[in-house]
Amino acid sequence: MDEIGLETSGFLARLHFEITEYPFREKPFGLLPEAGLEHWKKIRKIANESCQHLLGFLQVEGEIRIWPHHFDTGIYIEPNADLGIGFGLAMADPMESSPYFYLYGYALGSDELKFEDLPEIDTGRWEINENWKGAILPIDTFNSMNESEIMNLIFSFMISSVSWYLNQ
Repeated sequence: MDEIGLETSGFLARLHFEITEYPFREKPFGLLPEAGLEHWKKIRKIANESCQHLLGFLQVEGEIRIWPHHFDTGIYIEPNADLGIGFGLAMADPMESSPYFYLYGYALGSDELKFEDLPEIDTGRWEINENWKGAILPIDTFNSMNESEIMNLIFSFMISSVSWYLNQ
């Protein structure tokens, strides 16, 4: 790829995550229903706008991306020297049976965050287990809401959960 000026060494680097071995990866699939595609276009648009909103709220720069290991739309940022924050939209998985928005954080220094006495968050819930610690908001919460109501719900979720991390 040198002939087009593309540096390729990064393509050979070891990944810092594992690609999940999904059971359906070898199964062919047919045409997807138009209504399903429209629904996911809307949800991914909302995810992008929500990521932009969080970046603006925190006054940091970040790159919205689709992560290859879980196909989630999200951001990872470090709003200060002590804290890493991830936010995005994840597909259903063993932790949650429907797709969900998530917000998690972790200490960048030697101290660890203490997930004790967590405050109630405005929407969604804290999910603390051996593999993951953060807040989630399942999209099935959005049933019968219009886009403006969905955005307000997600913003409330983001602000109430990220505030806890920022005050640690």
